Amino acid sequence: LASTASAETVPITLANFLYHSPTDRFAKKVMSALRSDTASGLDVANPDKILSAHRAVFAATLLPTRYVNLTLQPYIHVGLTVSFCLASEHYFSNDSHRPQTIFIDFDDGEAPREVKFDETVTVNYLQGGDRKLTIKFVLADVSYFTTCKLSLQTESTAQDGESLLGGGVGNKPGGGTSSGQVFDGSFDVVAYEGYPDAKGTAYILYGKGNTDKKLKAPLIFADGFGDGSTNIQTFWSLFNKLGLGRGILEAGRDIVLVGYANKSTHIQANAMVMVSVINEVNRRRHASGAQTSRVERGSGGKQRIEDVFLVRIGKAWQLAQKGKEGWYCQWAG
Repeated sequence: LASTASAETVPITLANFLYHSPTDRFAKKVMSALRSDTASGLDVANPDKILSAHRAVFAATLLPTRYVNLTLQPYIHVGLTVSFCLASEHYFSNDSHRPQTIFIDFDDGEAPREVKFDETVTVNYLQGGDRKLTIKFVLADVSYFTTCKLSLQTESTAQDGESLLGGGVGNKPGGGTSSGQVFDGSFDVVAYEGYPDAKGTAYILYGKGNTDKKLKAPLIFADGFGDGSTNIQTFWSLFNKLGLGRGILEAGRDIVLVGYANKSTHIQANAMVMVSVINEVNRRRHASGAQTSRVERGSGGKQRIEDVFLVRIGKAWQLAQKGKEGWYCQWAG
């Protein structure tokens, strides 16, 4: 169900089920019969006498399921304005009778509101945190209650949680959001050959001691898990979760993070984007006086890239071997 949810509207699902359980009187008779090893006195011909009816009511808010690098993200709504909808397709019941009226207390300080199926209700909250929604519905003149939770996060908190190093990243192909922070530089690329629609953006961080701000011995890391476009904010946050990114920079190595405009496209397409990234990195390194070799698509499948190596994160590039002439990178496309 969560896969049908969207960031714009938060569906509420409501389940209302009838079920039966043995009456206490019948349960005692069964236990007595077991002890005496006889079924005499057990009247099972009339279910109304041995079963009691109950109703189970459940509710839940449905937020989109999101993964970042195979990690399930928390179910949190970003923003203090929420549009709720109790859709008919999200009402489940084995009872042919539908609720006569439904009221929801959205835990916003206001009185409970009457809600109809497929009606959108917009609620404005004053602050983030967990909200307890209380749902009351009337069926056959009997009131039933259930609750569910919604976690809220302000947009500024969400941005701070994914912040990087300073200013705004900007919306670029394979980039993040305009509210992030600036790297030391970035450049856009298109696939080296064969896939003109495959694009990406490389973001540069200069290592400690790199005072002239020119790429010298960078490490290239590519985002490859999940779908859609790379959120560079999230990519860096996960990459540096245990201090890996900061440690590399402190060691004096430059970092190039590569985001793709479409991580769901063909592996070969984004591999060609990576070829363009490495060629541009080498061009910039050559401009700074470093010796480099251009990456081409060759029949041997192996090309020399001095002092530059690619850490494969879910895509078609990998570390191949370290030969006598330096680091090699092999395209497994």
